[in-house]
Amino acid sequence: RASKRQRAYLRHDVTITRNRKFGTEARDDHQHCVEFVQQRDREGYLCGLLMPAHARDSYFAIRAFNAELASIKDGAFPGEKRRTNENDERSSLALRLRMQWWKDALNQIYENETTSSQAQHPVVKELHRAVSTHQLTRRFLERMVNSREIDLDIVQNESLQELILYSQATQASLLYLSLESAGVRDEKADNVARHLGTAIGLVSALRSLTYRASIGEVSLPGDILQKHEVPRDFILSGAMIMPEEQQDDYFFEHKPKLIGATREIAQVAMSYLRHARNEQYSVPKPGRSSLLPVIGSMSYLERLEKHNFDPVHPSVMEDEKQRFSLMMLMARTW
Repeated sequence: RASKRQRAYLRHDVTITRNRKFGTEARDDHQHCVEFVQQRDREGYLCGLLMPAHARDSYFAIRAFNAELASIKDGAFPGEKRRTNENDERSSLALRLRMQWWKDALNQIYENETTSSQAQHPVVKELHRAVSTHQLTRRFLERMVNSREIDLDIVQNESLQELILYSQATQASLLYLSLESAGVRDEKADNVARHLGTAIGLVSALRSLTYRASIGEVSLPGDILQKHEVPRDFILSGAMIMPEEQQDDYFFEHKPKLIGATREIAQVAMSYLRHARNEQYSVPKPGRSSLLPVIGSMSYLERLEKHNFDPVHPSVMEDEKQRFSLMMLMARTW
């Protein structure tokens, strides 16, 4: 049963921290970050409501920054396949300019520049306050930007190792920063966060399989698909989600292969999770809520295993919002 403190966190009217040191403008910036994360990163939003009060503002600033970076690529081709004609180079340049905007904003934060156009953005202002308050490590933020920038032109990771490194640069860095916002700078805690971030990244690749295919991308690494003899066209053509009445020999030949590839990636993610859980009590208590975002990935892997690692099974792809909200009420640690 949720504690009185947990129930208070889950009320929308306290998503803005009480007794803030800053004025109305800062409260508006914070509210912008909270609402942006709520819209773009539902699980991150729910976990943020359980962060300690002193860390919550910075947590939402970091998650909003991450959501802004992710939206550059994710919003590039809404409802359509990736372009492969002469307009693709122009589109790539536009995305890179948007990413450069955030790189410049990050540089200005650490140079304490407050007069530029970037410095007036609510996420930039809140991230600046977070950096000033908690002395957030610059290289973690830079790793997130640089990795997202490299990923702009990637349609499919060539190898599982490449996907793992990307997960560590993005998801693990996000957890490191969340720990710092809670006042935890600890080598053992960072090691746990690295394993959890890797698992989250691998699960994200599995969870985004159908969406990525809808825009002409393959979220599963090439070496794993090649090992299991899964044709890219089976994913990109939509054959993997063919209605039962339309399933043909092509479907029945390659669906088991896709399940085999999914199982291998899921088992790697589970291995990282097991390692992290074995070390979880080495994480100082103030930092444990920073690692709650892994719960969504754990829930997904449990359902995936229950349904024989079929990534497009309806029960695996179901909306998780209500289930995850309930989990947040029931659990303070993973």
